[in-house]
Amino acid sequence: MGRVAFYPSLKAMAKGKPVDPFRKGRKVARRRKRNILWMRYQPLTDRGVKLAKRRKFESMVACFDTTQGEKIENPFPKEFFVPDRTIFMGGSITMEVAKIVSRQIRKKAEQDPNSPIILWIASGGGEVKAGKKIMKAMELAKRVSTIAIGEVSSMAAFLVANGWHKYALENANFMFHRVRYSEKVIERSRKMIVIGEDLTKTTNELYEYLANASGKSPEYIVNLFGGRDIYFDSKEAVLEGFIDGVIQPFQYRGFANPSGCKIVFHKRPKQKTRRKVIKMGKKFDKTSGEPASLALRGYLNDMRAYKLIGMLVSHIALNPERDVKLKIINSQGGYVGEGLGLFDVIRLLNGFPNSGNVLTSGSGESIEGVSALQLAAGKRGQRDIRSSTRFALREVGAEAPGHTPDFAVEEIGRTASGFEELIINGYGRHSRLSPDVIREEIDKGLENEQVGFEMTAEEAQERGFVDRVISD
Repeated sequence: MGRVAFYPSLKAMAKGKPVDPFRKGRKVARRRKRNILWMRYQPLTDRGVKLAKRRKFESMVACFDTTQGEKIENPFPKEFFVPDRTIFMGGSITMEVAKIVSRQIRKKAEQDPNSPIILWIASGGGEVKAGKKIMKAMELAKRVSTIAIGEVSSMAAFLVANGWHKYALENANFMFHRVRYSEKVIERSRKMIVIGEDLTKTTNELYEYLANASGKSPEYIVNLFGGRDIYFDSKEAVLEGFIDGVIQPFQYRGFANPSGCKIVFHKRPKQKTRRKVIKMGKKFDKTSGEPASLALRGYLNDMRAYKLIGMLVSHIALNPERDVKLKIINSQGGYVGEGLGLFDVIRLLNGFPNSGNVLTSGSGESIEGVSALQLAAGKRGQRDIRSSTRFALREVGAEAPGHTPDFAVEEIGRTASGFEELIINGYGRHSRLSPDVIREEIDKGLENEQVGFEMTAEEAQERGFVDRVISD
């Protein structure tokens, strides 16, 4: 049927040696050395999860190819998934990532210059030089569509906006800012002036890209950003012209599990809103063989989310009729933006009519926060939890670095509040409780010095977050 080139780390990219995430009979060895690409500050996590402010940051890429002489029959909507024309990029955008992605774009464009190439992006940004290398390959190929997943920031947001067709999953969030160094710069005064001028020049170039992509003037973009970090949810990004549409699962059966997808095109308030609905066939009742297995252990950080998304997409590309089970083991939540991205991908794959489903199971001491959201998002009727496992819903917490100005603190608070609303709506969508009731219960739990809305496995089943309780 084909193969997937899966580059899970910088070491694999530098050597040009991908691995198969679903090899039979062998496990991919864990890498002992972790290369630091750059440092990033993560302000939004589940409340109560203790994480370092600065940490190692990695990257991964998944590329899909057919074997020679074979053709993949695509059961998915061609607007956002064609197995042998799809590239998934997660993590920091570095030169290693740019070499792999631009090479794959050129290769697929040479094979068929008239068919679209779909680039899925889940990234917090990275090197401007690397991002511009990918942009150049996209411009030469001409038909590279982009899809934003989860929290897409900095250079990654500019890449999404530069696509031929530009989409986002429902809970995607965008952050744009001026070009800046990720580390301290110590130079002579004259050299520092030159560096500042270069940064300003590069920022203006990116603003030009964004203005051309959105149909706005550069002056409008400069005034909109005002020199600060600025955030947009998926709908706001459409209204500003940065993307074309939002991909949403629809036609829920009961309180969970979508059976289709649609792309919603929003227009500016003065114009009429038009919607394009992609008609979907019926979902397979049964899939062939035992489900593949993936595991999430511990808190959900960015790279764990990106790797799980990449492996889920890889599995669907290689085995479109086979289920995959996501095992969540003793996970106390983690990064909210990346968790919402994984949540959207689970719902999206469960919405494809001619593909396998994502089943979920929970075990260990507790499943909390965004990890509880992943568990509840699994296929309806196939969400399991161990009887001894505690299930807890959390609120979103935010951190502001020292010496943060007042307007930035307010922006961080508003961003956290927006993420919290998305999380609570997700809880309500995949349970029998309304978002208002869930919010009240979380507040009550915090007043009683609990982590949030705590439940036993039986109570989680009764309230519709899971379907079966398995005895230990």
